[in-house]
Amino acid sequence: MNQGAMIGQGRTAEVYGYGEGKILKLYRPGFPLAAIREEYEASKLVCTLDLDAPQTYEMIESEHRMGIVYEYAEGQTLLNRISTKPWTVAAGARLMAELHFRMHRQQAGLKRNQHDALRQSIQSTDLLDEREKRTITVFLDSLPRADSLCHGDFHPDNILVGDRNWVIDWMNAVSGNPAADVARTVLLLSHGSMPEGIPAIQRGIVQFIRSRLRNTYIKRYFQLSKLSYPEVERWMLPVAAARLMEGVPEAEKLALVKMIRAGLDKM
Repeated sequence: MNQGAMIGQGRTAEVYGYGEGKILKLYRPGFPLAAIREEYEASKLVCTLDLDAPQTYEMIESEHRMGIVYEYAEGQTLLNRISTKPWTVAAGARLMAELHFRMHRQQAGLKRNQHDALRQSIQSTDLLDEREKRTITVFLDSLPRADSLCHGDFHPDNILVGDRNWVIDWMNAVSGNPAADVARTVLLLSHGSMPEGIPAIQRGIVQFIRSRLRNTYIKRYFQLSKLSYPEVERWMLPVAAARLMEGVPEAEKLALVKMIRAGLDKM
């Protein structure tokens, strides 16, 4: 075992150095083994495609916790780049769109299906009543299926930039429709909550940067893909409802519920 110092952490896992050129993503105690296996299988598949993603080596057990050993991908997150150099926001947004489009051109063949994943999350939330969930899942069933590789959580913190540009964290990868994956990204860039206590001026600057990032990303993605905004917008309702099951701040959940119910009222 050559586990080194911790180099990062998130809601589901900690990341450690793991010998030369490798890292260990070590999941928190109690994290479902089935979800770890799904990420491992998705990451292995992504490495066989024409994409810049870190190599996936093996699943291991360490200190009674499960982990995945990955290639060390050097660079800073696109979110950090934009935050420290806000004049790069337009270029960063175009890069996002180009990486996302390149991903969506790949046939996935993953066991995890987008419709099934969305339905499971929608049915599991307790923030919507049974009638609301039923209406949303029936609408979801009417939306077109596809077998493109979809990241499931594509945002600037899952892109590393440097000598190479990497897409990381394939935990939510599915076979599905690119329009739904784009809807998820647009939702995150539109409704992601900010930490409490940010001064009003700084909050306004962040909101301006986020808005420009979203708008430039959408424009570039549509130029490349020939998708239209109405095609993406149709997915917003089920994608927003599915997000209620995630560990997001209460204020964001309340905003999402308000948006979902407004969408239901228009149906």
